Amino acid sequence: MEFVRRLPLQGLYNARDLGGYAVPGGRTRFGVFVRSEAPCALPPVTVAELTRYGIHTAIDLRSPAEASLRPSDLRMAMLCCSCPQGGDAESFSTERPVDWQQIYITRCEDNRPWVRRFLELAAAARGGVLFHCTTGKDRTGLCACFLLSLAGVDRADIVADYAVSELYLQPVFDAMRGGRLRPQGEGTRYHETMFHTPPSAMEGLLDYLCRTYGSVREYLGTTGVTEETLETIRKKFVEP
Repeated sequence: MEFVRRLPLQGLYNARDLGGYAVPGGRTRFGVFVRSEAPCALPPVTVAELTRYGIHTAIDLRSPAEASLRPSDLRMAMLCCSCPQGGDAESFSTERPVDWQQIYITRCEDNRPWVRRFLELAAAARGGVLFHCTTGKDRTGLCACFLLSLAGVDRADIVADYAVSELYLQPVFDAMRGGRLRPQGEGTRYHETMFHTPPSAMEGLLDYLCRTYGSVREYLGTTGVTEETLETIRKKFVEP
């Protein structure tokens, strides 16, 4: 099977394998973790291609309200696990400018149980894992940062993996701007900053976690996740 970084799938614009990144002594393994936007309104061929690719588990980072508005098309094809942030994580106004760096820092500080649950699901999953939120850039971007950091991926690559979502998601953003896609329901308006993934936001988060905790891995340890879980993720994700 041929593995590629960006998966050419009908109906998904930001589906990307986290494999192929250089790490000390090796690289991240393809087919282990795939990130994307919400897998909704997909043609059957895309669902079939994901299963052929080896995706056996989907982790849905959306709130129950978001998921009920647009149910995942993967529910009948594989194990689907709900992993919402909870609380008021998704209640901020979408009509005012968004400071993504501060939002990511706040989410890391206020949502440790969510971070722990995601990591536990990622470690326990058998086969490939697709994880997603609604647009696949913010909650999904945080989780990608955690996984890539655990693997030892260089900071510049983590930032680039986050920032490229803005380019790939333009068709999704255009549909949201035009009202053709309403992931938060009728009448929702979006400030233009909602559609950005500035490198400075991820750089600022990494600076904060390293300054405050010493490293991303040490921050993850404060969530209550075990070292065994973190090491399980690293071993399944890294190949010599």
